[in-house]
Amino acid sequence: MEGNGIDSLWGDGGGESLHGGNPPPHGGGEVRVFLRNQLLATFPSDGNWWNAAMFCAKCGEVWGKVDRGVEQWTVCNTRCERHGDAWRVGGSFLPDLLWPGSSGAGQVKWDVVAAMMKGNPLLAAHELNAHLAWEEERKETV
Repeated sequence: MEGNGIDSLWGDGGGESLHGGNPPPHGGGEVRVFLRNQLLATFPSDGNWWNAAMFCAKCGEVWGKVDRGVEQWTVCNTRCERHGDAWRVGGSFLPDLLWPGSSGAGQVKWDVVAAMMKGNPLLAAHELNAHLAWEEERKETV
């Protein structure tokens, strides 16, 4: 695999990559959420200055992206849907969307989250399914 950083995983749009290349550039001012290559959601900018690549430390897959239309990328150590554990819901975008950078340092604005989910049924369905699967898996291990 050629290149380094996030482009070596997602490609630069000009050749082969693990995930079929970056999404086409957009003018900023909005956030786009991708599960692998499927666009799940778009909503107005949340004011953060980085994009997030959702990285599963268990299998090494970059399974999702939160593209804020800026140059800076950060890697969020957020497990994929196959590798959640007792403490983390696998495959959830919520750590980055609610607590940007997965740091927990930001203040959650629940009215913004509610509007985000209501306006993006694919994202809402994805989060519901990820959380239900995690709850079922936890029941089996307890």
